[in-house]
Amino acid sequence: MDTVTVISAADTAANSTDLVNGPEGTALDWDALDWQAQEESVRRLRQRIFTASQAGDLKRVRNLQKLILRSRANTLVSVRWVTEINAGRKTAGIDGQVVLTASGKAELVHRVQHRSSPGTARPVKRVYIPKSGGKRRPLGIPVILDRVEQARVSQVLEPEWEARFETKSYGFRPGRSCQDAIAAIYWTAKGSKARRRWVLNADLAAAFDRIDHDHLLQQLGTFPARGQVWGRSTPNLHAVSRPHCGWRVRCLPRPVVRCFGVRRPPGYGGVAERGRARAILAVAAGPA
Repeated sequence: MDTVTVISAADTAANSTDLVNGPEGTALDWDALDWQAQEESVRRLRQRIFTASQAGDLKRVRNLQKLILRSRANTLVSVRWVTEINAGRKTAGIDGQVVLTASGKAELVHRVQHRSSPGTARPVKRVYIPKSGGKRRPLGIPVILDRVEQARVSQVLEPEWEARFETKSYGFRPGRSCQDAIAAIYWTAKGSKARRRWVLNADLAAAFDRIDHDHLLQQLGTFPARGQVWGRSTPNLHAVSRPHCGWRVRCLPRPVVRCFGVRRPPGYGGVAERGRARAILAVAAGPA
């Protein structure tokens, strides 16, 4: 059942001050959208951000990021990801709202695209997932609107940092998998000339619960959606570990968090993350 709050076009027009891309004054037919064209539009913008970041052209990176943040295609693709593709699309946050119908998705696009500011992140719904050994892993479920904002910002931030990431990091990165990590380890350690042939298998307990959020925000620099990443106020610094609290840093993709928050050990050959978030496999092999 579709329970998204309906906001009239008159209200959104009256409250909106930001310019956005896309047609005005026409109803969105969700089922008639050309998704290949929308995804290609987002892909091209992401590629341009990646190329500019590789070249060290920060001014161009920021201008392109502002462009994709205003992009209607980015909003459409983000809403589709949250409401149709993601495994948690039928799981509601603390407001009990899910968006499953075409009309609800179209209204959600209109609401996200035309509001004047992203607002403050709502508290997350805390649930616990059983783990081996009788322990439970806490999981925070944002409301549907915040999930869309996360997806939109992730599309903007990810290509900038993909250009800076370690070449041998494979966890939670687009186009990479565990098989790639296995292949990298194999080709690094094989042969008679490989040196320092050793493997460190380490478990970072509660890595995302204890990560330094101030360090994350400093790494963002002049990122145009910095306010959306901030999410909530300073008293909620450790909110990720408490029930029914908001996230202070709410929109960073996990590879970005991993890159910001984990210091590289000296003399290592590569990093391959495994599991859902916690394990790092560092390999140091090959010629010194």
